[in-house]
Amino acid sequence: MPQYGYGRQPRLQLGQVHSMDPCAVDSYLNPLIPQISTVTFAGAGSGDYTIQIQGEEGTFDVTINAAPATAALFVAAFDADGDLDNIVSAADVGGGDLELTFLNPGRGYRVSLTENPSADMTLATTQTPGGPSLPLGAAVAFGADGETEVASVGPATLAANIVGVTVRNEAIEFNRGNLGGFQGDDEFVAGETVSVGRLGEFVVRVEDAVAAGAACFVRIATPPAGSVFGAFRSDADGGAAIVLPSARYRTSTDGAGLAVISIGLP
Repeated sequence: MPQYGYGRQPRLQLGQVHSMDPCAVDSYLNPLIPQISTVTFAGAGSGDYTIQIQGEEGTFDVTINAAPATAALFVAAFDADGDLDNIVSAADVGGGDLELTFLNPGRGYRVSLTENPSADMTLATTQTPGGPSLPLGAAVAFGADGETEVASVGPATLAANIVGVTVRNEAIEFNRGNLGGFQGDDEFVAGETVSVGRLGEFVVRVEDAVAAGAACFVRIATPPAGSVFGAFRSDADGGAAIVLPSARYRTSTDGAGLAVISIGLP
């Protein structure tokens, strides 16, 4: 006689795909803010001054001959270099400092001063993590580049702006900041690839009691303690949440916790 084993229903895990039915999960980026480098001029010395930029696109030298070098002269030199048009923007800021804003989020550039002593020019470079981390099991919206980036929802978000819900992937399982379990602290930090479920059943975080079959509302403003932007709930909470027409709860809860939603976004 054949032997059959019946396993227990697995515990809900935040951000997991919940069923074996067909589903669609797409990959997006939670981007970094573009790098900003600042050159400060001491107003001393003369001769050739060169700023060198190295990145994925190659190595570029921008040189001026001056006594002394100024931010305004470098701005003109950067503007005249067509090879840098889509890489960096130069501006004279802060009382004569040269601010180089790199235009490609998520890429790092090496900036160096290759001519004249550091007493004449000093350099500070920052790569700032962009935007908030994106929590797991929450709704996210299209980013600045709607084809490749996602961002946190906010007060201006409409239902049409929502891409889907964040889904567990290798970044969540293995990156150093995540706890890899049920605590609800897992998130996609800036620079990580984000998996977004738009069709199927997924486990999400809810703020209050929800009922199977009921409409899903998404938190877009003033999250209460213990909640996040993009969390789901049972109602509009005075306008702080919006209904997501394509989603319904598949399970019920007695209060805040984890629930399964069915979602179908194009």
